Amino acid sequence: MNNINNDHILVTGSSGFIGSSIVRSLVESGRLVRPTSRRSIDKLTNEFGLPVTRFDVIKDIESKNEVFYGVKTLIHCATPNDIQSREADGGMPLAVFGTFRLIEEAIRYGIKRIIFLSTLQVYGTELTGVVNELSPINCESTYGLNHYLGEEICRLAAKLHGIDIVVLRPSNVYGVPCVSTVSRSTLVPMCFISEALNKGSLTIRSSGLQRRNFVSLYEVSQFTERILDQFPKGFNVINVVSAWHPTILDIARLVYKIWNNNKDKPIELKILSNMPNYSNEFIVSSNSFKPIFQKIKSVNHMEKVIFNLINKY
Repeated sequence: MNNINNDHILVTGSSGFIGSSIVRSLVESGRLVRPTSRRSIDKLTNEFGLPVTRFDVIKDIESKNEVFYGVKTLIHCATPNDIQSREADGGMPLAVFGTFRLIEEAIRYGIKRIIFLSTLQVYGTELTGVVNELSPINCESTYGLNHYLGEEICRLAAKLHGIDIVVLRPSNVYGVPCVSTVSRSTLVPMCFISEALNKGSLTIRSSGLQRRNFVSLYEVSQFTERILDQFPKGFNVINVVSAWHPTILDIARLVYKIWNNNKDKPIELKILSNMPNYSNEFIVSSNSFKPIFQKIKSVNHMEKVIFNLINKY
């Protein structure tokens, strides 16, 4: 393992679902981390146990250059999430202008290693067949498009400036938030747990046969650390995926089972449609890294996460 503890790792979007998990993992492994966020600075500083810098990648590029001092690696997580991508401008100023300015400024301060957090949705929303890093891009949402545009900015920067950039494309990320600033009730399985808490039932408005690949926060953080220890040269794209491809209905049934086994008041599972009437069959893989969890470990980890989320909220 390379010793990189003499140089700081700058992490944007540290209040977010993935960014906060990466910061926590890096701190626990003894690395020098400089988390930034545009909000909840005092709360995050207390919860991480280290200073968090207030930094907006659009507004503060020129006024807060000190965040770049002594930094060797930038991990850029402050990109539009699925909710922000639905807004009037689709989150595009943050995805495009923010990413471009951030990377240009980072390069100006001598940062030559960048990790950009993208999404597997650049390949499409309902995946089919075999999907790897050589698969064609097929953005079917502003969320996927935002991240792909950010990827292309990274590709151009690597070519023009001769720096090393890794784009990570995680699939459907799940886990227990590690900081209180994260509120992602739209994500599976949290959306099911939230409905169970608020309505006493669990409703799927489709057949639930849509198939997904679920990767945990732990796996995303571990993939990121592996990149830091063996940073590849040039521009690289890596899928961050698991070996598990369940349907939405499979996850709902897990929530239903774990809830009813651990709560006094049971819930019912409602399926409101028979469409789609078949599952989209696909397999995602990475040409660079094998999945950290195999299928059975992924199922067991998801069950633990669901149990912890139910008891946390």
